[in-house]
Amino acid sequence: MHDDFVARGDYDYDYAFVNVSSGFTLTPRKDRGVTRYARTPAGRLGDNVGGQGFTWNRSPKVTVFAFGYPAGPHPDGDRPFTGRTMKWCYGRSAPMPAVPKHDIQEHLGIACGMTSGAGGGPWLMGYKSATRTGYLNGISSVTWDSDGNDRYDRISSPYFNGETYEVYKTAANRWTP
Repeated sequence: MHDDFVARGDYDYDYAFVNVSSGFTLTPRKDRGVTRYARTPAGRLGDNVGGQGFTWNRSPKVTVFAFGYPAGPHPDGDRPFTGRTMKWCYGRSAPMPAVPKHDIQEHLGIACGMTSGAGGGPWLMGYKSATRTGYLNGISSVTWDSDGNDRYDRISSPYFNGETYEVYKTAANRWTP
């Protein structure tokens, strides 16, 4: 997590990366009539189930898929989503206007009607539905009603730059057994 988001609520740094421990399996064995379990390392999560790539410093105008589980209402009160089903949007990103109230200067947005609850969902460029893989290039952070009709019509992500990569690299290097 970037310190500027923690300390100042700067939405240009609204992202975090975690590193999960290696999994293990339990293998039962008898020891003098008592069943004991031996832990056998299962390996890294990504090596077992796959994972997305990571990319940064790309053009602000790239085609992405954004995924999330929206659940909240639109500003007009309508609740089209339950939060139980993954939804996606697809579009070409573009810079969003600055919003000093939330310290937003470097967000990219796409046309999308997802509501709150989708926050933190990945933005993948180069996404291939056959393999369900792509390159993480953003995360849903803010929903926008850009035309003022009380319906969310855009979502935005912090721009993934060199600072984002440093946070990512720090998390990746904190390996936990």
